[in-house]
Amino acid sequence: MARVSPTVAAERLFPSAEQTDAMLRNITQRYAGTDPDGLHFCMAMGRLFNSLFTSMDKHFTHLGITQGRLIVLLHLNGATTHISPSTLALHCGVSRAAITKLLAGLEKQGYIQRVVAATDRRALTVQLTPAGRKFLDETMPNDQRRLAVIIEQLSVSERQDLLRLLTKTAQLFRTAAEEESKELPMQ
Repeated sequence: MARVSPTVAAERLFPSAEQTDAMLRNITQRYAGTDPDGLHFCMAMGRLFNSLFTSMDKHFTHLGITQGRLIVLLHLNGATTHISPSTLALHCGVSRAAITKLLAGLEKQGYIQRVVAATDRRALTVQLTPAGRKFLDETMPNDQRRLAVIIEQLSVSERQDLLRLLTKTAQLFRTAAEEESKELPMQ
């Protein structure tokens, strides 16, 4: 079976605005008590994230790196000391298995190295190599300019409002997830 790219999968999950409107009409007619605004909001956010990740995927592919690997490099770039893979996984919001795979790819590219910890010879830490730092130094300025060109199409007030609303919405969903997890029966 052919593997479907994350971008194609997301496009299937988040239809166009016209398709969304038709779907919402159908759902609200069919199911009493449905909140069409809530559904529309979720679909619009899905399209936003799909557009963002599609754009980022294309950009990072051009740079020869994945989003996940770049996030790891950025965390290492900001670290003041060597960092353990498990701590790095926590900071990047990925599992230990995922961080192992990301680190292996970055090590193969020569951007990071794993070193035996000075305080515990059984533990490993991760650090950015000169090649990793050079990659960030060469790509980040262009990356930031690219982002600025996209975002500058919003006024300063729109940017502030959007950031405030996205932050608030993220907190609302985090709180809802925490509340829902409390209600789940223990197994």
